[in-house]
Amino acid sequence: MNRAEKRRLRKLSEKAARNTVPGQSASSFSEPPAPSLQPAIDQALRHHGAGRLPEAERIYQQILRDNPDQPVALHLLGVVNHQRGNNDIAVDYITKALVMAPDYVDAHSNLGAVFQSLEKLDEAAACYRKALVLKPDFAEVHYNLGNVLRGLDSLDEAVAAFEKALELRPDYGEAMNNLGSAFRYLGRFDEARAVFDRYLRLRHGGAWWNAPSFDAAEAVSAAPLSVAPRGEPLSMSIFKLGDSIDQLDYLIDKGRIDRSFEAMAERYRSVLIELYDKPTPETAIRLTADQTARIGAFHDRVIHYPEAPRLAGGVVNRGLDFRAIEDAYSSSAVAVVKIDDFLTREALRCLRDFCLESTIFFNFTGDRYVSSSNKLGFNCDLLYQMAEELTESLPRVLGDHALHNMWVYRYNNRSEGVAAHTDDGAVTFNFWITPDHANQNPGGGGLVVYAKEQPLDWDWERYNKEKYSPDIKREIDEFLEGAETVTIPYAENRAVLFHSNL
Repeated sequence: MNRAEKRRLRKLSEKAARNTVPGQSASSFSEPPAPSLQPAIDQALRHHGAGRLPEAERIYQQILRDNPDQPVALHLLGVVNHQRGNNDIAVDYITKALVMAPDYVDAHSNLGAVFQSLEKLDEAAACYRKALVLKPDFAEVHYNLGNVLRGLDSLDEAVAAFEKALELRPDYGEAMNNLGSAFRYLGRFDEARAVFDRYLRLRHGGAWWNAPSFDAAEAVSAAPLSVAPRGEPLSMSIFKLGDSIDQLDYLIDKGRIDRSFEAMAERYRSVLIELYDKPTPETAIRLTADQTARIGAFHDRVIHYPEAPRLAGGVVNRGLDFRAIEDAYSSSAVAVVKIDDFLTREALRCLRDFCLESTIFFNFTGDRYVSSSNKLGFNCDLLYQMAEELTESLPRVLGDHALHNMWVYRYNNRSEGVAAHTDDGAVTFNFWITPDHANQNPGGGGLVVYAKEQPLDWDWERYNKEKYSPDIKREIDEFLEGAETVTIPYAENRAVLFHSNL
């Protein structure tokens, strides 16, 4: 099993853990607990649901001391131990519960989640299938089964499981995302694009999507549209707000959206002015309730989303010597290759227009950059055409690998860029599309690759997601101290091919 596969399994395991079911319903087990035990179980569930796991565990243990044959308490005690990382103990408790109550649906489901965390995928699949025999309309179990089947490389079955989950829950965003990923992995790019588009509309659609004017929707002063659930204030950065304003101004000047959208830009500006004394490079700024109300209705919505269709003449520059590129990658001591004039001029223009005009940069990291990915709208036919042509052009390097993800960054011109990290895959292909004349500091930008692989025992998820935290950053810096580096200077239409674990 290679590193990319291990990372994928770890992510699947975490998704299963997040779907562990602490609650119960009368149909979840063959015999409900005795009425005299229900108050104690309800009390434990309140602690459990609030994340007070030691308190919940203490009550479950007390119930079992008084009632050793109680399957509900055994099952929930197993769930607590699973959530605390004690998976072997969790297996023991939940298995005992199933001996007493063989038709206990949630216990079968959660035993599957425990086995998934232990990377025992065949056992996990068997548990999920048993749960579905007992409860065929259990959407979350279809979703978890799909994740396990994907981990077992049974991708066609995984697709069927995700599709069933979505049939039962049409707004199941996680299943939508993973279905799109499975289609992408299978090379079924038209279906992947359609599913990711559906996900984008679910998470970031609304009244502003390619609307003719800012006044087209009546929700100008409405409450936030699923942007700040439970009344939570929004988090923002100086650069993210400024980038949104710049893009609105650009779209108005280009005639892509109506001038009435200037009112939207002014709302952003009013908040931005109030935040100028609070810039922080690594963290987000928590907005006040008033600031959230001003921009919450549209800040996380798609405003403009143009088409980027396939190009009849191809997108990858066919004049490149791809065999020489593959030879250079294979023979390079650090597996890093620079490729100039990567895209045709027409493809470069079309892709740049798509990135400049698509209001899909929902993610941000402090004041460093904004970004997007497949599920957030960086998802068009032009990109999939590029992936197909790349695989065809570099069969010895890419032929054994499926397309894992696509993403795009837009940087603050004063930013240090992305901190040192590895990528989630086997081979990474980065390229730049901003014109050279826009680079006001030709000595900056580019990419630095350290000739040192991330240790196999590092938790990739942790070291990637927390790379800006002081402790993790210090550990990465110490690990890379003195390492040889390869610096690729910035250039328009320049690509860099390199090993993802560098």
